[in-house]
Amino acid sequence: SSGINAEYGDSEGLMVGAEEPFITASSKLAVARQSPYFTEVQRNHILLLGDMLSDLKMAACAQHSAMLSVGYANTEKDVEPYQDHFDVVLPGNPGFEVVNEVLREIVEG
Repeated sequence: SSGINAEYGDSEGLMVGAEEPFITASSKLAVARQSPYFTEVQRNHILLLGDMLSDLKMAACAQHSAMLSVGYANTEKDVEPYQDHFDVVLPGNPGFEVVNEVLREIVEG
């Protein structure tokens, strides 16, 4: 299996099935550790986006030399602990505008 959930929809756009393994917040690390996508490819750089501190563990699945982590702090109480662990912390639900701008700066110099 690819480790990516495949959803199946009916003619009305409703989900009627899914391909295993089912990837959830609590199972994604175990699924990723079994996936060649993460375990067999060397990456120089990783951009990790997460809205839970446990999302930072996902970087352990991939070989890499550098990582930029962005934490989406969904509540005000999350901001301070996220600042201790993520490189960038975005409070609230700002979308991907900031991340896109950072990527643009990296790519365009």
